Amino acid sequence: MVWLRGGHISGHTVPVNPNVMDRWRAGHLQRVTEDGRTWPGDPWLMPGDEAPAPAADVEGDGASGPERPKKSATKFAWASYAVALGACTEDDVEKLTRDQLIELTTAPEDKPDVPGGE
Repeated sequence: MVWLRGGHISGHTVPVNPNVMDRWRAGHLQRVTEDGRTWPGDPWLMPGDEAPAPAADVEGDGASGPERPKKSATKFAWASYAVALGACTEDDVEKLTRDQLIELTTAPEDKPDVPGGE
């Protein structure tokens, strides 16, 4: 069962109806837990699918973390990423825009230099 929120929470069997999948991919629906909380894992991993390999250790410290979404990803993808990183809580993500979530989860050294800054 896959739980989606788009005004209300509804359960969908796998495979998910193609019309529902189209709305989900377009960002009109968000994957959530049965009780409506932000989905803690990969929102596109279906029940019964094999989990993807862990993210690469880009820091070289032996730790791996969630895969960073593409910049063009939906707010939901960025919200899931921010919560998985521990950068904010589920309650916080509701108050932030997608761009604010991107900013929040971008390391200072990866942010572009601002002319006239410092």
